[in-house]
Amino acid sequence: MKNLFNQFVFGTVLLSSLMVAGPVYGQYYSNGGNTPELVIDKKIRPIDSKTYFDNISSDQKIFTEGDQIEFKIVVENRGNITLTNIKVQDMLPKYLSLLVFPGSYDKDQNVINTEILSLEPGQSKEYIVLARIKDLPTGSNTKLQMVNVATAKTTNAADRDEAKYFVAMKSVPSTGASDILIKTGLVITMAAFGLGMRKIARGY
Repeated sequence: MKNLFNQFVFGTVLLSSLMVAGPVYGQYYSNGGNTPELVIDKKIRPIDSKTYFDNISSDQKIFTEGDQIEFKIVVENRGNITLTNIKVQDMLPKYLSLLVFPGSYDKDQNVINTEILSLEPGQSKEYIVLARIKDLPTGSNTKLQMVNVATAKTTNAADRDEAKYFVAMKSVPSTGASDILIKTGLVITMAAFGLGMRKIARGY
């Protein structure tokens, strides 16, 4: 009778352990499917620096007319399946003249477009964009913040990153517009005086 009871207890414990293990086993395999994960990283550096930054604060550097600036874009497949036909867009801020860039440049939209045909799991692709600060506006503000946005998209994954930096606006002369008016008036006055003296000298 005692042996029968022990066998019953053993059977009950074994059955309970199997019932608990079943869902865990199924859950493990349900999460083992295909998982796409696409990551884009946008960094920036002054041309005279060896270090790339996520952003450059105004305390670090303020770019001025003619300065060169370099951007680095890294697109990485961190999932466990191959990603194909990845569209990469680099949406540029104002006041940049491109020197080096990948793909094609849409001047109307101010966007660089390129495509990655395929990225295996763990594989990455890097791009460099080199530009010069150009045609900065004139104004009373001393600096403007620029934001450069990069995106990567495919049918089942997407990501976005940005890099920020500052540019210095061209300063307005301290004399301002009133000085221009004064100078213009002096030129007109001198021209009129010269014409009058010429008439006097000729006698008519």
